[in-house]
Amino acid sequence: MSQFCEIETQFKDLKELSAALEQMQPDWKLEITEMGLPLMGYRGDNRSILEKSDPNYAPLCQIKISKKCVGTSSNDIGFCQNADGTISAYISDYDKNHYNKTWLNKLKQSYNEKVLCKMALSQRAVVKKQVLQNGIVRLKLTY
Repeated sequence: MSQFCEIETQFKDLKELSAALEQMQPDWKLEITEMGLPLMGYRGDNRSILEKSDPNYAPLCQIKISKKCVGTSSNDIGFCQNADGTISAYISDYDKNHYNKTWLNKLKQSYNEKVLCKMALSQRAVVKKQVLQNGIVRLKLTY
């Protein structure tokens, strides 16, 4: 049984996080609910019914990516909003090999772009995106 690891993030907006995930992985079908969904292990075992002290426990998550999308030998991936408003990622030890810090950094870049565009629109600014040859994304706001 592969343990789920809680990974603290700087994400605070579930809507923008789900949009960033959909942009990064358009073929994934996200399950989203405020009530939270249980994460399943690779054998289809519900990890939210375990005791919180069990290392295999995972809480109900507002955003769930089914193991069907992640990989057949994988576990679900989830994002759970904490009481302080921050969002934690829940990724199994097995899946951290692929959905690691590099993947989370790309997700963070996509998320930050979504949040910035949302703020710019609220201030009636126009956002122009430019991807440089080295992969750096430059956003220019015009008021």
